[in-house]
Amino acid sequence: MQLGKGFSFKASSTRGAKVKSRNPMSQSSSLHHAFLACLLAIVFFIPALSLYACGSKADTSGSTATTSSGSSGSSGSSGSTVYTTSPTVSSTSVKVTSGGTTTTTSQRSGGSRTTSTAASTGPVVVGSSGQIAVVFSEAMDGGTMVIANFTITSSAGNPTFTLSWDNASNTATLTATLTSGTEYTVTALRGLKDAAGNTMAATYSFSFTA
Repeated sequence: MQLGKGFSFKASSTRGAKVKSRNPMSQSSSLHHAFLACLLAIVFFIPALSLYACGSKADTSGSTATTSSGSSGSSGSSGSTVYTTSPTVSSTSVKVTSGGTTTTTSQRSGGSRTTSTAASTGPVVVGSSGQIAVVFSEAMDGGTMVIANFTITSSAGNPTFTLSWDNASNTATLTATLTSGTEYTVTALRGLKDAAGNTMAATYSFSFTA
């Protein structure tokens, strides 16, 4: 471009030149995203680390329950007895009252039988009245202590009987009217269960003479 004599001005062309510019908003957004990423990492990492540490401590310092063996089960750390074996009859006792005399025959399972006689108290019994006590080795399910799970048989016929259950002594008492001089067989059936639901491993039978 000619301005005057002796003077000239040359405009430089910017055609084709690349101009780089910075966007302040884009830079702020990137910093914001980076900050959120760090914050999320902290939020999730610290609780996970705490849970892992607590789990490791529980695994190494947890207490193991100890059990002490009993006659038919074990006692856990809570003090409750857990029965793991089938219940058995530990002893039997038969009281037969006839006239003014009461004869008591007792026997432990696998042991010898003992018999004693004494004058009965109360009114004189006409015929024979028998009280048959069956003692179990452990706490039993009282709901199974029913007449259907016991039998009294003899060659002279099967007498009817009543049944009572004493939970404190684990004793079932069968009361029946008997015939003097007759041999009777009492059987505890496998429908009987202990407090944990274990059934009798086998029926248990014993005999006596009224």
